[in-house]
Parts: sequence; structure tokens; C-alpha cells
Amino acid sequence: FFFFDKTMAASFVAWLVLACCMAPASAFQGAISFQGASSFQGARPTLRPTAVVRYAAETTLMVQEHDNQMMGKMNKAVVGFGIAAVLFINPGAMQAEFKGDLTNSPLAAALKKGNVNIKITGIPRVVDGDTLAYEPKTGEKTRIRLLGIDAPESRQMCTSMKGTPYACGLESKTYMQDLIKKDPVTCLASKQDQYGRVLGVCFDEKTGVEINEKMVKEGEAVAYVAYSKAYVDEEEAATAAKKGVWSGKNFQKPWDYRKEKKAQGTVNAQAKRDVAAAKKLSKEASKAASKPMAGPTGGDDDDAPLEE
Repeated sequence: FFFFDKTMAASFVAWLVLACCMAPASAFQGAISFQGASSFQGARPTLRPTAVVRYAAETTLMVQEHDNQMMGKMNKAVVGFGIAAVLFINPGAMQAEFKGDLTNSPLAAALKKGNVNIKITGIPRVVDGDTLAYEPKTGEKTRIRLLGIDAPESRQMCTSMKGTPYACGLESKTYMQDLIKKDPVTCLASKQDQYGRVLGVCFDEKTGVEINEKMVKEGEAVAYVAYSKAYVDEEEAATAAKKGVWSGKNFQKPWDYRKEKKAQGTVNAQAKRDVAAAKKLSKEASKAASKPMAGPTGGDDDDAPLEE
């Protein structure tokens, strides 16, 4: 059967020649017998053809098996290298489809109705403590508004227990960045808001952490009870433990902060309009005052005083 494979046939012939011409007698395992001496030194060798052929055949098979083993190792190495390359380029390529637990989330009701039909996966950019942005190099950019939570606004300031002001909005954003790092994040949702943002519950695929819940639990966001009461317990626990925004004094809920800023903005806008109107009236008055007043144009006799 060696001759069905040209490589094995050539190997067999080579080992056969080597057995007959080059190798020492002790290597042939009985392929050569010696006459006239107890050892091969000084003796006349006599070749036994069947033994030589058997030796060449066995050696060929042994070498072929060794080559097969080496080739198997090389194939495994190549496959392993290929898998490593795929994982390096796309870390999520070998992972099973991620499915987050929505049982206790704001999407629980939608899940029961089968309305959770939006799924977005990738490595997002953190916009602030309750907003993520998926910005692929190609394709549509998508913003995710974390459903059921509300984080301090980006420019919102809070007061520490010592009375020192600090940027709690920036702190919330930083916490979110440290939480997800560069991990792939999956967001599940059933709808968008009026601004086109996806209202989602998001999970860190690497750690399995539900991000919405974690932000409230650590006091870096609050339960947005106007839309969902799913995280009320987490907020109460964070408040009791004085975590995050609850570690300071007189924390202003984000929606109250926005309302105040909006009202302040309205007042400021009205004040600006009043100032502009006053400036306009003043300018018009100054312009009118700078004009010369008209003198008398001559009178009639009727206007003259009566002579006595």
C-alpha cells in the first residue's frame, strides 16, 4: 500500500537503501546476522532480505506517523492562531448571543407582551451618567437613554457633606466610564423617545452587570419615577448608605435642576428682551431730543395786543 502514496514510496526506498548500505548492524534489530564472531566487529555480515524490507517498512510507517503527529500539531497551532486573531479583531465573535435579564427592569411589562424588539450591541461612548452613544465608523449613530434612571446634568453642581461644591454631573459620567471601560454593551429596548433616542436597559456583556440598576445602586443616578419605579429600592438603599450624590447635602434631583434652569433661562431671556426694549426707547428719545425746536412764523393783527 506504500505505492499508493508517492511520498511514502520514496520514503520506503530511501530507508531500504539506508538499511542495506549505511546503518550499523545493531540498528537493524535482526535485519543483519553476523557469521564467525559474537559481535559485528571483524565479522562478515550476511543480509536477510525479508528482515531488511520489514525494517524499512516499519521505519517508514514510524516516520509517517511522526510526520502526521507533527502536522496535527501544526494544524492545531494554525487553528489556534486563527481563533486568536479573530478574537483580537472582534472580541465578541466567539461569544454566544447575550441575553440580559429584564425581569425586574422597566422593560418587564414590554417583555411579557413581546415588545422588546430593539437590540443594539457594541462599544459605546459615554455621553453622561444616563446616556450612551454608539458611533460606528460607518452606519447610523444611535443614542441610548437609559430607561428608568436620571443622572445629574453635565454642568450640575452638588454640595459635599463639608459644604464644598463639586461637579456631580461629571462624577456620574466618570463613574459610568469606569464601569464599562471598553467592554461590549448590549442595550434592549421597545421604543424611542421624542428626540429619537432609544429608551433602553443596558448590560455590560463582559461582567453581566445591568448598567441602569448599577448607576442607581451606587448613587450615581436616581430612579426616574415619572417613567418607572423599577429602581426605587436601589435608590433607597443608596440613600441609606450615603453613596454617590447622597453623600452630600441638599441634593437637587436632576429634573428639578432642569426645571429651575429652564425657568431661569426664561427669566433671563425676558430680562434681555426688556433691556433691549429699554435701549431702543432711550435711543429714540435721544434722537428726538437732538432735533432743533421750530421758532415763530409771524403773527396776524389779531394776535397783536390792543392799543388803548
